[in-house]
Amino acid sequence: MKKNYFLAIITVLFCLALQAQTYQTWRSDSGTNDNSWQNANNWWNFPDASHIVFGQQEWDNNHEPAQVNSADISTWRFLFKAGADLAHTFTGSQISFSDYSGGDPQIINDSSGTHIINNNLVGDSDVADPFGLFINSTGGLTFGGTINNQGWLDISGSTGSATTITFNGVISGAGGVTKENANISLIYNTNNTYSGTTNLNNGTLTLEGSLANSDVIVGTNGTLIIAKNATLKSLTVAAGGTVTVNSGKSLIVTGASSGNITYNRNIGTTNWYLISSPVIGETIQDLISNHTFATGTSPNIGIAPYINDGTAWSYQTTASTGTLNSGQGYSVSLATPGNISFTGAMPVADIGVAITTNTNGFNLIGNPYPSYIPANTPADGTNNILTINTASLTEDTLWLWNQATDSYDQVNHAVSKFIAPAQGFFVSSNGSNTFNFTEAMQSHQGTDNFQRTETTRP
Repeated sequence: MKKNYFLAIITVLFCLALQAQTYQTWRSDSGTNDNSWQNANNWWNFPDASHIVFGQQEWDNNHEPAQVNSADISTWRFLFKAGADLAHTFTGSQISFSDYSGGDPQIINDSSGTHIINNNLVGDSDVADPFGLFINSTGGLTFGGTINNQGWLDISGSTGSATTITFNGVISGAGGVTKENANISLIYNTNNTYSGTTNLNNGTLTLEGSLANSDVIVGTNGTLIIAKNATLKSLTVAAGGTVTVNSGKSLIVTGASSGNITYNRNIGTTNWYLISSPVIGETIQDLISNHTFATGTSPNIGIAPYINDGTAWSYQTTASTGTLNSGQGYSVSLATPGNISFTGAMPVADIGVAITTNTNGFNLIGNPYPSYIPANTPADGTNNILTINTASLTEDTLWLWNQATDSYDQVNHAVSKFIAPAQGFFVSSNGSNTFNFTEAMQSHQGTDNFQRTETTRP
């Protein structure tokens, strides 16, 4: 008797639990012809309308793909089933996600559609209950609103097809992000402010904005692409991990950095260009191995530092070796137009370059950072190249090649000028000095002003 009574109590409690957290399925036969989440006729198992706490919201059809939530709600899980293949678009009020009976909050896409959620979202505040975004088929997800990520975002799934999760709104909060599954690509289209770690364990994250408050860790199978100017709190790149900075974009790391990045700089013609390495540790032999340089008088090829000892250009050969010194300039000419790529450590310290008066005082140096630096006081009143180095120069100026006039422009303090990443330029030294570049010079600029040169002497 006692046993039966006990079982009856358990059954009642189980039934109450199911009532408290039910599954709501969007109906295809409601006949309402509206798209409101607050219309009870649009759902199977609609909850109490006075305080809507959804359980699992399911879509297994394409009925009314544009839907509106007109009041702040709480829920546990969204599930797009295999039949929900059209792109559903959700708009309206905020949606909060929290765990239920040990189950983490989730958005799961088992369909072939890319569903758009423009509502602002709030994740569970408990780091032990991460907010999961899972792709298990060929579809994707796009988030147009903000995400308050107080706990953690787990991004994964079992999909074997290439798909994308795009964040167009700001991800904020104290939580971090962990990304798995190499087939899922992430795109961040804005400056995110969350302060937790970004763990890129597998696959690609494309940054169209900054992660200035996040420590970014790129794992062995991770790829980080800097597609717009970006600032990171810190950067750790494991062996096998990849960080690529697209041509014309800039990267600033305000804290520590370890591992290698690759910076691409587009060389648009086969003419001569003045360049400098924006990374630490790149070698001449790697450049020669990875690019096809123009050929000249045998055995010379189209890469040469400028030696201020009367010999001028020191043309390299296919057998040349050595490390590209940070802040040193080089003249290069590719056999065909394309990118020139530099791979090495991210520079996160001040850099000094030796300059001498020697034969004519001219020294070919260049921007050692993968970011823009101000040349003069109109660009930055304090942390600019000329102000910091004026005592070392014969003339308070530097020389850049101007394509429009086929001549060198003298950059002084008259007009604002920034030096692009990988840009080389000449200065005239008044003796044996150190030309200084500082971390404080780094900035992002909206336009790329990389200049080429058609001559190989100042």
